[in-house]
Amino acid sequence: MKRVIQFILFFILIISVIFFFKKYFYEGKNNKDKLLITSIEVNSENQNIIKNLKYEILVDNQNSYKIFSENSEVDFTSGSDIVKMNIVNAEINLKDYGIINISSKKAIYDNSNYYTKFTDNVKIQYNDNLIFSDQVELDFKKKTILIFNNVVFENPKGRILTDNIKIDLLTKKANMYMNKETDKVNLIQK
Repeated sequence: MKRVIQFILFFILIISVIFFFKKYFYEGKNNKDKLLITSIEVNSENQNIIKNLKYEILVDNQNSYKIFSENSEVDFTSGSDIVKMNIVNAEINLKDYGIINISSKKAIYDNSNYYTKFTDNVKIQYNDNLIFSDQVELDFKKKTILIFNNVVFENPKGRILTDNIKIDLLTKKANMYMNKETDKVNLIQK
């Protein structure tokens, strides 16, 4: 009888260890996003300054999104998932399309839906194409990238000056347009 009780206790211990390991250490396919933080500094105003913050997100089964910032600030007291980032680099990996790199001086990132608004000296790079602007909104719910304010598109064939570029992440099509219907998109060929 003593051996049976010991065996049952040992069995419960093994099951508990396996459950604990899977819950806290195992990174299975069900994990959609991963947060990597190298250091956290807390100041006296209930704000958190996070250095070298990196999010890695699997947006769906085929596409991923990574965003890195040198300095970030999160207000945990408001209960929001908003992160203010400085010196930002992001990478959107679209299956069968390639990688889009985005860099900016500032960004606001919503951890609940991955919406990101890049501001201040934004640069987008895809293959031989470069896009410069003041602001970019990346919206995974709408599956769009909206590039606006002082937009310059450059590639080896030429340069395009426009007010807005909207990229559909599903169809991979881009639409360039001006804010005023009377204005025209300016194309400069090389």
